[in-house]
Amino acid sequence: MRQLTKIMLCSLLFCLLVVIITAAIIAITIEPNDYKTQIADFVKSKIGRDVSLEGDIELALFPPVTLKTQRIVIDNTADFKPDPFLTLNKSEIHLNAWALLKRKIEIAGIDLTDLTVNLVVNKLGLRNWSDFGAETTQSTINGNSSVIPEFLSSSLGPVNIYNGRINWNDRKSDTQIAFTTIQFNSGPINIGKPAAVHVSLIVSYPHIKSETNLKFDTFLCFDTMLDHFVFNDSLLDYKGYNPFPSGGPLNAQLSMHEIDIKRSIQSINITGLQLAMTGIKLSADLQGETIIDKPEIRSTIKVEPFNPKAVIKEWGFPFPALTNPNALTNLSMDLDVQATMDAADIYHINLKFDNSRIDGSVSVKNFRKPSILFDLAVDKIDLDEYKTLKDSNASRSDFNVTRFTNYLNQSKNFDANGQLRVDRLTYNHTLFEGIYFTLNSKNGIVTEQRNGQNRPKLSMQ
Repeated sequence: MRQLTKIMLCSLLFCLLVVIITAAIIAITIEPNDYKTQIADFVKSKIGRDVSLEGDIELALFPPVTLKTQRIVIDNTADFKPDPFLTLNKSEIHLNAWALLKRKIEIAGIDLTDLTVNLVVNKLGLRNWSDFGAETTQSTINGNSSVIPEFLSSSLGPVNIYNGRINWNDRKSDTQIAFTTIQFNSGPINIGKPAAVHVSLIVSYPHIKSETNLKFDTFLCFDTMLDHFVFNDSLLDYKGYNPFPSGGPLNAQLSMHEIDIKRSIQSINITGLQLAMTGIKLSADLQGETIIDKPEIRSTIKVEPFNPKAVIKEWGFPFPALTNPNALTNLSMDLDVQATMDAADIYHINLKFDNSRIDGSVSVKNFRKPSILFDLAVDKIDLDEYKTLKDSNASRSDFNVTRFTNYLNQSKNFDANGQLRVDRLTYNHTLFEGIYFTLNSKNGIVTEQRNGQNRPKLSMQ
């Protein structure tokens, strides 16, 4: 999502560059069509792409001064043709007439209609946007200078995009995503001051019939270098694609008190994150470092008490009748997470379900071939309450060694090392106390140890 946001911002900036350079000509002339070739050549020198301005550039001199352009096309490089990188069918730029008299450009508002961006990843993994302004952006950040031209005012009127579209085509993974009916609306924009922003769009996949509607509202603030971005009081509303058997649209809301992004050091900090979805409420704070080159994320997560049985049924999954009808009706959780692209540490686990509590930690190294470390403790659990009625009506037997062995044999697919302590366990109306279980699975070899008073009879081959 952060990559898509970056791409959308860059695409908008490139499009606005064409418009702003055109507007700069207005400060010295009233016949901008005479400068179309110079404008296209100048923009090409900055972004390395062919630019064409089709149709006439119209100028209304009565306040507010309005500059109107027709179709603008920014071409792709040879590896990504025939589709252009960006097309804009219509734009209107409203200028402050008094500022023009002072040879300054103060944009009172921008309206863009039918903006389309085609993002392509070829079979070699090369991206058609990777060459855009990379050298200029890095030199600007390193030089600690503004990316805003001196002849431009530091303020900007409302920006509106109507009927925007982004086509994502990853030829390497054969993935296509369409972001359509994009509407972007902002309030007046001033450097260093928050501006209200609203975005709505529809996401669709060729292989999925349903569509997803997204709405995003926030207050955005950024610096003159376009390096430091702060989003305050953000709200994302999701309605659409449902991966669960229940079908129908899935509704979810994500709110964040503050999102702080610094591009130069690749950091992100999110505070006050709250997610609400089908009876589940989650809150978290998140910190990320080197999120582009080598992502590392730390987070504290809290899940409010909810009813797992009701959620599972609402998602459309079958749920068998249990011996205790109140089983799996109350669950809450607190934990801390530290993760990279290839490992995750989950610690300070405090999981409460029904009358039981689990504490401890779990670590997973090397996601491609997992190596798992765990240290978990259970205060008490009555397994009889979680039997299905079918199992409870069957003949009583000792601890199910076959089923337990099958579970352990699944660990041959990965390396696992850890311990599980259970203070009080009830099974088949028998109480077991002080159970201590150690598992060591390495290269397909499983060994385990147990002790405890009145412990169940277990065996491993």
